[in-house]
Amino acid sequence: MASSTYTLETFHLTVELKPTQEAEPARPPPSAPPLQEAPPPPTRRPAR
Repeated sequence: MASSTYTLETFHLTVELKPTQEAEPARPPPSAPPLQEAPPPPTRRPAR
């Protein structure tokens, strides 16, 4: 029976930690340049 409670507690911890870990990478820090500021698309590049 103790194992069942432990599994439930572990599951709760995983569920609580998952959203936090997933939200971190999804939201890049302000210090990191936005994706739109990345190298311009090939359309803006001069065609040689």
